[in-house]
Amino acid sequence: MSYMRMNFTSQALSACVDVSIVMPTGRFSYFPPDQPRHHIMPGKKMKPQYQAGMKFQTVYVIQAGMGDDSYLMRTTNLERYAEENCVMLVIPSISNSFGVDTAYGVEYSAFITDELPVIIQTLFASSGKREDNFIMGCAAGGNAAVYNAVRHPEKYLACADLSGGIGVSFDLDKMKASKKMTHFALAVSTFPEELDGTTFDLADMTRKHIAAGTELPQMFFIRGSEEGRIGEAVDKDAEIAASLGYTVFYDNVQGGMHNAAFWDAQFERLLGELLPLKREPVMPE
Repeated sequence: MSYMRMNFTSQALSACVDVSIVMPTGRFSYFPPDQPRHHIMPGKKMKPQYQAGMKFQTVYVIQAGMGDDSYLMRTTNLERYAEENCVMLVIPSISNSFGVDTAYGVEYSAFITDELPVIIQTLFASSGKREDNFIMGCAAGGNAAVYNAVRHPEKYLACADLSGGIGVSFDLDKMKASKKMTHFALAVSTFPEELDGTTFDLADMTRKHIAAGTELPQMFFIRGSEEGRIGEAVDKDAEIAASLGYTVFYDNVQGGMHNAAFWDAQFERLLGELLPLKREPVMPE
C-alpha cells in the first residue's frame, strides 16, 4: 500500500489545499517473474510486475462535513480496501463547503470536478477514462458526491452517497427550507437565493442531460436504519433519482448509525462488491 498527502495551491480555490492519495502498490513487484527473491514466502506466487503506462481506476472520496482529507484515513480502513480492490483513492480536503461553487465565491465544485482530476491524472497513474472514475462520500460528503456526479455525468461511471442528509439534494423543497434556517449559517451563505433552474436544481440538470443524450452515472444510496431524518433524506433522494431515470441501488442497513464504523463497513461493500470496478490495473493499449 502507498499513502501520501499532497499539498498544492489550487487555482479554483485560491488557497493551498491538502489531498490524501492512496495507491495499491502492494499488489505489484519490480522484480521480473523469472527472478524470485528470498522475501517471497514459500507457496506464494510472484506478484505481477509493474509495467510502463499501467494506470489505476480512481475513486474520489468526499469527507464528512467537519472532517478533512485525513479524517476517513484515520477512522476507517479505506486504504486496505483500496489495496484489496486495486483502485486509487483521492480524498480532497474541502472544508465545510458542501462541495459546490458557493454563493460567496469559492469554487469547490470546479476544484473537485475540473482542476483536481487534471492534476491527479497528470502527476499520478490515474486513468482519465469515464469508465475508470468514480465519486463517493459520507454524510455531507455524500451529498457533495451526488451533486458533482449529476453536474458532470461525463466524468464518473458511478456515484455513492452514504448517509447524505445535508447539502444539495434532489428534493428541492428540502433545500429551500434549509435556506430559511437562519441558525444554519453555512446553508444560508453557501446557496443562492434562487434555486429553481440553476445548477443546484438536480432534477432540472438531469432532464437536460437526458435531452442531450448524455449517459447518467449509476447511483448508490446507502443509509442506516438508526439515522433518523438523515436516513429519510437519503430515502427521498434515492426515490427521486430513480424516478428521473438513474439506475439506483438503495439499501437501508439495519442497525446502521451515523458514524465512522457504519461508513467503514459500507466502504468495504462498495469497493469490494457494489461499485462496477475492474479490480485490476488498467493496462496500456
